[in-house]
Amino acid sequence: MGKRHSHELFGSNPPHAAVSVLTILPNIPSIEVGKPQKLRAIMKPNETTQAAKWSVSQGNATITTSGLVTGVSAGTVTFVATNSDGIEGSIEVTVAAPSTWTRSNQSYVHNIEKGGVIYVTDIVSSNYDLVSVAVGIQNSNSKWLSGYPKHGTIDGKKCELKPLDNSIAFRNLSVGAGYRYVITATNSNTAVNPNGDSHTWVKTFAVKPDSTYYPTLQHGSSGDAVTALQYLLNANGANPTLDPDGDFGGKTQTAVISFQSGHSLTANGVVENPTWTSLISSAEIIAIADAAVKIALEVALYLLSVFGINSADEQTQMRYIWDYLTDSTKKFRLTSVQAAGVMGNLQAEGDFSPTNAQDYNQPPYPNYLGRDNPEYISKYDIHDGIGWGIAQWTYYTRKQGLLNYIQDHGGSLGDMDTQLGYLYQELTTDYSGMWGKIQNSSSISDVTVLWMMDYEGPQDKSQSAQNTRIANANSIYNKLFGT
Repeated sequence: MGKRHSHELFGSNPPHAAVSVLTILPNIPSIEVGKPQKLRAIMKPNETTQAAKWSVSQGNATITTSGLVTGVSAGTVTFVATNSDGIEGSIEVTVAAPSTWTRSNQSYVHNIEKGGVIYVTDIVSSNYDLVSVAVGIQNSNSKWLSGYPKHGTIDGKKCELKPLDNSIAFRNLSVGAGYRYVITATNSNTAVNPNGDSHTWVKTFAVKPDSTYYPTLQHGSSGDAVTALQYLLNANGANPTLDPDGDFGGKTQTAVISFQSGHSLTANGVVENPTWTSLISSAEIIAIADAAVKIALEVALYLLSVFGINSADEQTQMRYIWDYLTDSTKKFRLTSVQAAGVMGNLQAEGDFSPTNAQDYNQPPYPNYLGRDNPEYISKYDIHDGIGWGIAQWTYYTRKQGLLNYIQDHGGSLGDMDTQLGYLYQELTTDYSGMWGKIQNSSSISDVTVLWMMDYEGPQDKSQSAQNTRIANANSIYNKLFGT
């Protein structure tokens, strides 16, 4: 049997069953000469990756057995994939002449949180030789901050930083706007750049308050988070020095109240976000000149990372989302009934956790169990079929949409505010019809089912599944309404 194009499997009157189509992704309109691009073959509608034989039907380009394509000269190229059933898929791509300068979107930061990090690998690339680079941060008066700019070189072809640090931490930046992230690059190949012209990219960004979720601790708490707290209290001069034993007893409570009193915090002995952030920022200042405090700070931050400072307990995150959805000064402005219906679904999907990766055990991904899987962020792949975050975005266009939102608005993949912002963007664009109905509804069950069917679209749409989400919504309403 000869090769079959996926669109030719059936005649002009295909059956009602979904037709299998071999699609090549990503759907790129163009590539540059000499700049490799990885393609993959996906069978729709079940979104399975296909082992394929790759070829070039027209144009001057190369393609490896794994789908890595490289344009040889400018023009139009058609790449073809054929799976084991003989079904073909193809994509036509324009090969453009090489540009002297390109930049990574990753380097164009929009906003960061206080204490955040901007990663500057892939700052700027050139298809020619080495690039001399200066990178750094300026304040609103265009003055370089202490220690910047940093200078170094990048191998243009590999786009790797050499003497430069691979990240810049900004814990010393105050909350506010007007900072400038500046990159100046010069191609050192005089044949290409005989005049030594420099190219500068500037992006203004703001520093937002730290929105990290820290665990709430009080007298009687225990565990790694308490040990971290005790190290931080010692770093801030607790007297007497605490034994970091992980038990929140009377001495720890006294030290907390003392610290809170001295830092204009509510002195109630309960450790929440304001106390955590004050403890950390104060210790960071002391650690500059005190090696022992620096060690204590590092131990505390390590323990908190293990405990999961970005993975608040379900009750804290549920309350945060409820307040966000019902706050009349924010975007959603939902009634309590509407918010409960939405959250009944969010509980069923991501259990209110922005770092919830759908349970999965296929190589190369581990089995993500539980509601918090921040380790998935480094493996985030729009095509892997793993649901992510509070709404369990799974389909590749929606996972790519989250990346696009971060590029346009700042934030990060595991950040609650970022995901709520992307949620609102989807609702007011692709799902605006459903969104209008929800805004006009006064029924918890109607909102719950509408959201489930038209926005989430889970595999299980049975009446039993609907009842579970409605029960979630009613429980949330009864727990949070009026509190």
